[in-house]
Amino acid sequence: MRIALLASLALSTAACTTHDSDSILTSGIYASLGATATGDGTTTAHAVLYLGNPGTLDFVELVGDDELIATLFNEQKVMSESVFLGTASYRATFDGDEEGLEFNIALLRSIDGGAPDSYCTLPEPFDILTEEGTEWPRGASFAIDWTSSAANDPMSWRVEGECIEPASGTIDGDIGTLEIPADTIVPGQGTEVPPDCDVVLELTRSRDGQLDPNYGEGGSIRGYQVRTVTLTSVP
Repeated sequence: MRIALLASLALSTAACTTHDSDSILTSGIYASLGATATGDGTTTAHAVLYLGNPGTLDFVELVGDDELIATLFNEQKVMSESVFLGTASYRATFDGDEEGLEFNIALLRSIDGGAPDSYCTLPEPFDILTEEGTEWPRGASFAIDWTSSAANDPMSWRVEGECIEPASGTIDGDIGTLEIPADTIVPGQGTEVPPDCDVVLELTRSRDGQLDPNYGEGGSIRGYQVRTVTLTSVP
């Protein structure tokens, strides 16, 4: 789930447009880069490139000799492309998901110097301790527990499901518990929305990396540890 969100592919795709990279200098590109581990022993490096401001939903599609290369240790992989309804994204998956793994995501091209020097490292892995299937009454506060980290990397949460409106927030400190106030989660809109349903609560621990300054429009690169638990939302 997290990789799709990072790639912004759930946006309103009617306004999305792809632009061939061979007519765009790196100085005109905004980069959203990262490496995400979900607890299965692998990590996926991912990238989305935008023409200028990402809010315009103008995506850059690599053509010609332009390519994105992800590297972990001495293993290099050309990032595979996915183009869908006017969006373009890139990814490559590696074995390993432990803290401190360093990923390089390099944009290589001949039109200019590209952006070869973007790096991020993974934060410490964690486990969600709250049991699968636990009921979450929307009118009551709810505590979610996980294994904390002394590194105190930023954490955030997100929840979504068929019977609720999506909700999200940041977590103040990585102390291993968060109490979500009563009525934070509200019922979904519509006459066909069921009163209760399974919802997926996602916790993310992130760590900022170093983005190559050749991306003239800016951007970000981060390492992520993401975990989910399925709960039951009830009135």
